[in-house]
Formats: sequence, C-alpha cells, structure tokens
Amino acid sequence: MNKEHFQQKYIENLCDIDPARNYFINIWDDVFSEIEKPINILDIGCGTGVFSSYPSKKHGCLVYGIDSSDFALEYSIKHGFKEIKKINDLNYDVFEYNDNCFEFVLCKDVLEHLVNPKHVVKEASRVLENNGYLLVHVPNHFPLLARIKFLFNNDIDTFNFFPESTRWDFPHIRFFTHEELIQTITSMGFKVVLDLSRHFSVFPLINRFKKTKELGMILANKWPSQYSMGFTILFKKVEVDSI
Repeated sequence: MNKEHFQQKYIENLCDIDPARNYFINIWDDVFSEIEKPINILDIGCGTGVFSSYPSKKHGCLVYGIDSSDFALEYSIKHGFKEIKKINDLNYDVFEYNDNCFEFVLCKDVLEHLVNPKHVVKEASRVLENNGYLLVHVPNHFPLLARIKFLFNNDIDTFNFFPESTRWDFPHIRFFTHEELIQTITSMGFKVVLDLSRHFSVFPLINRFKKTKELGMILANKWPSQYSMGFTILFKKVEVDSI
C-alpha cells in the first residue's frame, strides 16, 4: 500500500462526514468565544473542507484552503471556501500567499504526516498577521489506553485512522507528545492561548455514558498526554518586537 492509497481512503472518509455533525464544531465554538471572530482563515491541508465549513457557513468567515489532492479541493469549494490552491509538497513548498495576509490559520491533522513539519509552521507564521492565531490539531498515539494495548500487542495503536496499515506503512511519521507540540510551535514565535485537547478525551467506559463524559473531559484537560486522543491547541503569533 502506498501514500496514494491512504490519501484516497482518508478523503473518502471525510466525504462521508455530515457537516451538520462535524465533531470540530465544539472546537470552533470555544475558539470564537475566546477571540474576536476572524475575517479570513487559511486551512492548511484542508482536505474536503468539511472541518472549516462551519466558520464559513455559520460565521461568515472567508475561508481559503491549500491541499495536494485535486479531488479534495473540488469538495472544499462545495463547502463554501472562498479560494483553494494546490500545493505539491507541504514539506518544502512556499504558500502562494503574501506575508501577513491572514488573521487565522488552521492546521488540522497535517504535521504528523510531514518529514519537515517546522516548514509548515514557518509558512503559517509568515502569512499570519502579527497577533494572528494558529489552531493546531495532531493525534496522540500514546494515551493511557494505547499504552495498555501496547503491552499486549507490541504495536502502535493506529486508532483506526488507517486500519489497513501496518507499522511499516502507517502514514503518520511524527508522533508528537503534548509537550513536544507546544515546544515546537512556541519556539517559532507563538504563545499558547487555549488548550482544547479535552474535547478528545479517551478513557475506558467513561465516554460511553453521558453523565460520566464530563469526567473524561476533566481528566483530558488536566492530563492530556494520558487521557486525550488528540492535542488541539490555539496559539497566537507574537509580535516581532516582543519576541
């Protein structure tokens, strides 16, 4: 199996997501309750655009997207994107946008696929205006539940992201810890504004019951490395003079 196989499978799964039941809506609501609603948003690795359709359709934000998949970009237009651009290699290619032209950048489920993730962060910083925001989400492959599973099968838990993959062809090549993600982004001129990792809490049995789901979110908020299956953090670009 190759990169194209996994990319196509991932895109097909995204196409099946009902925008009205988009699990990222709660993230957007929390973000917009914390900051002033941005006029424009750049979605890096936008896929079909389903995760950025909410700020476009609900809040009237102008959403722009870049991705390497022609098939995905066709769908992003259907989800209300203002403009889409194809990029061949996120590891090295420069975004076709001017400096300081966006108020907000989304980078969801991208960095874990890249040999050179810092290039994307650098480009995000370049196109962001001073005091602009960067929202990053990466999976956590090693919460407590995955560590327990590792004791029995001696393999990385893929969380069914790519169930047909093996340890040798699994397309995630970066396995960020919570601390590593924060250190990587803040070392490049950003500061943490809001940690939203609690929305991806994972704990045996707890998440199966509505009354105890809040407990799972409390645990994930306090110990994201152990109880969250994804790290979602809002960063703010620091003005050059204040770095």
